[in-house]
Amino acid sequence: MNGSFEVSDDQLLQFYHLNSLNPSTSWESDSTLVYQLEDVQWEQDNLETSYAVLNDLLQQEHEFNRTKGFNTNSEKEDIRDPLNPSVSAMELLGSLPIDPTSGKSYEYLISSKSFKPKLYLRKAHTQDTFEQLTKSLDVLDRSLQEQSYELKQLIQTNFAKYVRSKSNLDNIYNRFDTLMNSTEAQTYDEDELSVQRLNEKLNETMKQTSLKLQPLLSNNEKLQKFQSAILFVNENRYFFDLPKLLKNLLLNKDYSNLMFEYERAKATHASLSARHNGNSNINNENSVIEKIWNEVELIMDKYRKYSWAKLLMPPAIGTSDSQEVFLPLLSKLIDLKVTENPIIMWIDTRMENFQEQLQRVSSQMIENIVRSAESLLENSSGNDVDLHFYLSMNLYSDDSGTKNESSLTSAQNHTLMVQRSLTDAPAVVETWLLTLKFMTELNNISASFVEFWEHVERFLDNTYQTMLLNERRQNKIIEANDELSTDDEDMLRFTEEEVQILKKQGSYFIQSIFKILINFFRSTQENIGIKNIPSSKDSGTPSSYGFIPPRSNCLSCLRYLPKIVAPIFRFTTELAQLAIDTESIETLRKLDAFIMDRCVSAISSTRLRDLSLMYILEDWEVFDSFDGDRYSITQFPEISRSLQQYSIQTLHEILFFYEKLPVIKGISVIGYPSKQLLTGIEIQQIVSMESVLESVLKNAAKDKDNPRNSHTVLTLNNLNHIKSRSFPEVLHHFDDAFEMNLSSKNLELYNLLAKMESSIFGNYLSDLKFSLRDKLEDKFHDINWSAYTSNSFRVSDYIIETLMVLISIHSECFRIGPQLIEKILKETQVFIAKYLFEAFKPYVGNVSSDGLLQVTVDLCFFEKVLKGLLVDDTRTILIACLQNCFQNDVPRMQRIIKETEPIVNSNLDRTEIQFASLK
Repeated sequence: MNGSFEVSDDQLLQFYHLNSLNPSTSWESDSTLVYQLEDVQWEQDNLETSYAVLNDLLQQEHEFNRTKGFNTNSEKEDIRDPLNPSVSAMELLGSLPIDPTSGKSYEYLISSKSFKPKLYLRKAHTQDTFEQLTKSLDVLDRSLQEQSYELKQLIQTNFAKYVRSKSNLDNIYNRFDTLMNSTEAQTYDEDELSVQRLNEKLNETMKQTSLKLQPLLSNNEKLQKFQSAILFVNENRYFFDLPKLLKNLLLNKDYSNLMFEYERAKATHASLSARHNGNSNINNENSVIEKIWNEVELIMDKYRKYSWAKLLMPPAIGTSDSQEVFLPLLSKLIDLKVTENPIIMWIDTRMENFQEQLQRVSSQMIENIVRSAESLLENSSGNDVDLHFYLSMNLYSDDSGTKNESSLTSAQNHTLMVQRSLTDAPAVVETWLLTLKFMTELNNISASFVEFWEHVERFLDNTYQTMLLNERRQNKIIEANDELSTDDEDMLRFTEEEVQILKKQGSYFIQSIFKILINFFRSTQENIGIKNIPSSKDSGTPSSYGFIPPRSNCLSCLRYLPKIVAPIFRFTTELAQLAIDTESIETLRKLDAFIMDRCVSAISSTRLRDLSLMYILEDWEVFDSFDGDRYSITQFPEISRSLQQYSIQTLHEILFFYEKLPVIKGISVIGYPSKQLLTGIEIQQIVSMESVLESVLKNAAKDKDNPRNSHTVLTLNNLNHIKSRSFPEVLHHFDDAFEMNLSSKNLELYNLLAKMESSIFGNYLSDLKFSLRDKLEDKFHDINWSAYTSNSFRVSDYIIETLMVLISIHSECFRIGPQLIEKILKETQVFIAKYLFEAFKPYVGNVSSDGLLQVTVDLCFFEKVLKGLLVDDTRTILIACLQNCFQNDVPRMQRIIKETEPIVNSNLDRTEIQFASLK
C-alpha cells in the first residue's frame, strides 16, 4: 500500500463516521451520520441551489452533534456575531431571554439551518440605530471579503493534496472493482461489500465537498447584491426613517409637521413603488418598502382616530364650536383619506348630542319639578295660598308725596323694590326656581344649536367648502402640485339629498323643543310630568296650570312667569330666524301663542283667586290718611290696586315682548297681541275689579249684626277710595298699557260699587237710628208732660243723651272718616226731629204751661247745638213740632221762644265744652 495513504483505524472510523471497519449488515446502517443526501435539490446542480443544500447539510451536522452531545457549547463559542465579531454566540444568547442550550438558540446562529434573520435583528439588535447597522454591515462586508481571500488561499495551498486524495480514492475504487470482478469475489456477500455502494458513498462525499466550496466561490455575487442593498438604503434613508420621525412628531403633538411629512412620505412611496414596479422582491406584501409604509399607515391611523375623536367630541358646557378648531380638523381628515365624510359625521354627531341634551335636561328637570311640587304638598297643611306676602309688597303710588316713603314707592320703581324680598313661601319659590332653571337650560341648548346651525348654513351655501378648497389649493401650489383630488372635492360638496336630510334634522330638533314645551305648559297640577298630555278644556282655576307651583300666589306668578317666558320667546325667535323650513316657523309661532295664552290665563286666575281671598288680610289698622278728602283707609285698597297694576304691567311685558326682539329675514314668531286676546284680558280685568268688591263685601258681612263700629267706617272709606282713586287709576293704567278705552266706558262696576256703599252706609245708619230711638223712648216717656212743673228749666235728659250719641258718632268718625260726620249727622238729626214730632202728637193740647216752656227750651237747645250742622228739614220739623205743641198759636210760640232764650243760652254755656265738637 502506498505510504501516503496509510492511516490508522481510528482515523478511518472518524473520517467516514463508521462504527466499525467490518460492518455486518451495510455501510449505511453502520454509519454514525444520518444525512439526507438524496434530496431532489441534487438534481439541479447549479449555483442557485448549492447554498441551500450546503445549509441543509450543515444543519444536519449540527443536529447530529447536538443529539450526540459533541462539543455543543464549544461549537457555539467558536461562532461570532456576524454584525459584531467582538461578541461570541454564547454572549449573544446570554443577553436574550432564552436558554442557550435549548433548540431555539439555533434560530439566532447564522451557521444554523433554523437561523431566522428577522428574529435575529428584532431581538439581538433591536436597539441598534440605522448608523450602527450600517457600520455593522460594513464589518460583515470586510469579513466576507477576508474569508473569500482565505478560501482562495486554502484552495491554492491544498490543491495538490486534494488531487492526491482524489487519486488515492480512484486507486481504492479500482482495487475494489478488480477484487469484485475476480473469481474470489464469490466468497464475499454482495450486500456487505459492494463496490457500487462504496462508489455511491464516495460520490456523495464529493458532492458534499463541492457544495461546501460553491457558496464560497459565489461570494462575489452575493457581495455585490449586499452592496446594492446598502446603496438603496442610503439613497432612501428618509423613507426608512419615516416611522421613527412620524412617531416622534405624533408624541410631541406637532401635528402640522406630521401632516407635512405624511404628504411628503406619500409622494416618496409612490415614487419608490413606480420605480420598482415589476420587481416582485420589492413590491410584494413582505417587501421592505411595503412593511415600512404599513408602519407609517399604522402611525397615521392613530392620528386619524385622534382627529376623529377631537372633531366629534362635544364642546364643553357653555361653549360652542369654533370654525378655527373644526375646519382644520375636517381638512386634516380629508387629507388622511378617511372613508366617511367628516362634515356629515360632524353634523350628525352634533345633532345627536343636541337631542340627547334635550331629552336628558327635560326628563331630569321635570322630575325635579314634580318632586318639589309633591314635597310642597306633603309638607304644607290646608289648601290655601299664603297671602301674607302681600302685606310686605311695595305699592304703587302716583302721589308719593302724600305717602309714607318707607312703605310706598312710585310705579316706576315698583318692579325693582318687589325683587328685594320673597314673594311666596320658600318651598313655592324653590319650585319656581327649578322651572326657571329648566327654561334656562333649554335656552342654553337652543343658543348652542343656533350657533351650530349657523355653521351648517355656511356648509350648505358652500362658504366653508370654498374656504377649505382655497386653502388646500394654496397648499398644493406651495407643494408644486396644482392637482386636487376629485374625491376630496366630492367629499366637500353636498348632494341635494344630503341637504334635505340635514334640514330635516334641524326641523326635528325644533319639533323636539315644541313637544317638550307644549307638554309642559299644557299640563295641570294633577298630570304634570306625564308625557303626551292631551289638550283639554281650561277650567280657569289655578290648578289647571301645571307650570305654576301648587299654592302659588299671584305675586310670585308676576315675578317669575316673565322670567320664564322671556328666554322661551328669545330662543324660539332665534330658531325661527334660522329659516330651516316654513313648517318649523309656523310650529314655533303656535308654540309661543299657546304659551302666551296659558301664562295670561294663569296670571288672571291666580289674581282673581287672591283678590277674592284678600279680605282675610284686613287688620283694620289705618294705613294712610288723605287730608284733602278728609278720610283714612286700611291697606286693602292699596294692596288690591298695586296687585292689579303690577299684573297689568306684567301682562303688558309678556304680550308686548315682541318689541324687544329683532326681526331678521322678515321673520318673527310673536307680534302684536290679537284682538281676541286683548278682549279676554279686558274681561278678566273687570272680573278682577269685581272680585275686589266681593272681598270688601265679605268683610262687611262680618259686622252686619253690629255695623256701627270703626270697621264699617273704614269699609266706607275704602269703598270711597276705591271708587274715587283705585279703580280710575287701574283703568287708566290698563288703557295706557294696552291702548284701550276701558276707563271711558260706562261700567256696571261703578253701579255695583255705589249699591254696596249705599247698602253698608244704610246698615250703619239703621243701627244708629235704632240706638237713638231707644234713647229717646227711654227718656222721653219718663216726663209727664200734662202735669210737668219745673223751676230751673234745664235741658231734658232725652235731648242730652241723644246729643251724646251724636257726639260719640262724631268722635268715631272724626279720626278715620270725618267726611262721613256731616252725612251721618244730617240723617240722624232729621230722624230725631221726626221722632220728636211724632212723640209730641199725642200731647197736643194737653201739655202744661211749664211743659210748653220745657219743650221750647229742649227743641231750641237742640237746634242751637246743631247750628252749624242743622239742615233745613230738621229746622222745619222742629218748628212744626212746636207749633203742634202750641196748637198753632204762633204769636204765643214766638213769645215763649224769646222768653226762654236766656235759659237756652245758659244751658248752652254750661254744655259748651261737652258739645263743642258739634259746633
